[in-house]
Amino acid sequence: GDQHELEADAVVVTLPLGVLKERVVRFSPQLPWWKEEAIDRLGFGNLNKVAVEFPYVFWDESVDVAGRVVSESDDDATRLPTGPGNSQAFQSYDERRGEFFTFWALNRCLKDKRPILLFLMAGKAANNIETVEDAKVVECLMAALRKAHPDKQVPDPTRASVTRWASDPFA
Repeated sequence: GDQHELEADAVVVTLPLGVLKERVVRFSPQLPWWKEEAIDRLGFGNLNKVAVEFPYVFWDESVDVAGRVVSESDDDATRLPTGPGNSQAFQSYDERRGEFFTFWALNRCLKDKRPILLFLMAGKAANNIETVEDAKVVECLMAALRKAHPDKQVPDPTRASVTRWASDPFA
């Protein structure tokens, strides 16, 4: 791609850690060995999100954040599949920890009050979602949401968006 050179007496670098680890940016003078080793030692995780908009608010509007505990007894409809074409068996409990583990109700903080829930996926679950199609992710999320709200009429979402940070070349 295009290469650019900038000269400065001092610089503050705010590049993503993954970019620094790949060594795609060259510094002149080169970073000291102890900084390069620190970059190599640092780790980071994957936190994916699923934003879902609904036709109306069906949840308790006094709640901004809620959590969900994945259980080995969850029905198969709530479990994301893995493997090529999402054809393999449902994941074990250990692989599912962090699956839709918390959500934020955004309607109270959005100016237009749109009924949006933002679900987080962490750990192995965040990595597993990288290969699952959006429709299947939303289907499993909706099954989990309906199980969590058995006394409510949970509508189908009007829109949804799934992040895949680990496979995004710009992240």
